[in-house]
Amino acid sequence: MKNNRRMIGLAAAVLLALVGGVLLWQSSDEGESGATPQAEVETVQVLVAKRDIEAGESASRMADNAFAFVQLEAIPADMARPDALKTVEDLDSLAAARNVLATNLTMGVQLSVSDFIVPGSQEVSALPDVDQNLFEMTIALEPERALGGNVAVGQTVAVVGSFDPADERDGETVVILESVVITNLQAEQLPTAQQLENDPLGATLAPTSRLFVTFGMEVEDLEKLTYASEFGRIWLARQLGEATIDGSQVRIRDNVAVSLDPDAPAPDYSSNDSED
Repeated sequence: MKNNRRMIGLAAAVLLALVGGVLLWQSSDEGESGATPQAEVETVQVLVAKRDIEAGESASRMADNAFAFVQLEAIPADMARPDALKTVEDLDSLAAARNVLATNLTMGVQLSVSDFIVPGSQEVSALPDVDQNLFEMTIALEPERALGGNVAVGQTVAVVGSFDPADERDGETVVILESVVITNLQAEQLPTAQQLENDPLGATLAPTSRLFVTFGMEVEDLEKLTYASEFGRIWLARQLGEATIDGSQVRIRDNVAVSLDPDAPAPDYSSNDSED
């Protein structure tokens, strides 16, 4: 009698377990079918610098010690550089041609074919329609100083320099260059695929760290940009349509907040000497 009771109890327990499993499966299936699918962001694998790498480093050494120099990283497909390196085999190809790095790379930036040159060659890593007799110079800018990161190779921009007060002179801001061509562009850190997927506004997310913008320019402009980068702060501005810098002048506090009366006399900035 006791054995019969045990058998009945065991059978009931098994039946309850089966029923519970079926109900749980149905609940899970309904939950998944009712979820709102999120738009998938297409990603690609690219090689990024695992650490800072100095210009002149050989592609051969980087390929032989790839684990120390580079790593694979998934990024949104539209953020990948057109000539991005995607495998160590790509490095091997550059090594076979005896390429070396033409520019310093910071940790986290993408590697691309245009980052490398053959030693002794006179080729400039620029677009085909860019004057090959220009000087190239790279500066680091926060995204907000570079049009929110919305810049591209081949684009021309104006450069604004802003300088702190010095020697009893007010701080000054002025357009120092116009129509300067961008010949290369790198970012320390781009938005991740997850950040793009979870962006509620559907906006184009800006880079999350500095941009390294390379410009092609004449020697006089090279000197101006170097000075402004060393002793001031730089902003980039897009020149739309036929915009020119006609009417530009050095701006200080007084003429930024000048009276709107067109007949008001202009302030005299010829001397900042103070009386004892």
